[in-house]
Amino acid sequence: MTYSEKSREKRSSSFSRYSFDGDSPLPPFVAMTSSSAIDGGDWAAKFGPVMTTDDIVIQNTVEYVRGMLASNDASHDWNHIERVWRLSVRIATEEHVERMDCVVLAALLHDIDDWKYTGSDSTDRARAFLHTQPLDVDKIEFVLKIINGIGFKEELGAKKVVQHRTYIMSTMIPWVPCQISMFPELACVQDADRLDAIGAIGIARCLTYGGHKKRVLYEPSVPPLMAMDKAAYMANKHGPTLNHFYEVQ
Repeated sequence: MTYSEKSREKRSSSFSRYSFDGDSPLPPFVAMTSSSAIDGGDWAAKFGPVMTTDDIVIQNTVEYVRGMLASNDASHDWNHIERVWRLSVRIATEEHVERMDCVVLAALLHDIDDWKYTGSDSTDRARAFLHTQPLDVDKIEFVLKIINGIGFKEELGAKKVVQHRTYIMSTMIPWVPCQISMFPELACVQDADRLDAIGAIGIARCLTYGGHKKRVLYEPSVPPLMAMDKAAYMANKHGPTLNHFYEVQ
């Protein structure tokens, strides 16, 4: 038995609509976003003639998010959401997370209320949208709980004892204390969002956001803020872009 066969055998049948299709690197829901079918609304071609409630909700969510973020700069646009969606499902599948539908919804909606764009530290847009869908209140609140715990500013404001840290390459310097021990669904989406903030894409996104906000790239007279709480982080709206690489530790 090959590694991929053993891996698939371990996955719970409840993940069948979210897990990988054969040896494809993309989960079924994710593959839809890269095809012309999603633009044409031909979801039935992917999910079959009978769509479940989850299928319909995710279809509606994708269309809503793509529309809402259409004017965003490339640091927080639909492509970022899609990458986080892919990674979230991939991580959650390997971790056998039970509430995969909540992982998907949180990944899709995690930047709809981004305070950096809305100016408000709330989840009002996500909450309002979710209440238009055929979802029970408990599921809506669970999705919102994930969204509320993803952001870096939330970690700065958290008082929880952490169980693991993410490290920068071989330097072994603690990067961000992850409060993912709360529940695995949060861990999956948070890690996916963090992975899209490192490497070449992460650097490109940081520079793109700085340009969008018309921040200076580098200013020697303005040192990085090496110790920040949530309030200081949110108030730091005009710092040089390159300072960000030193401040998120």
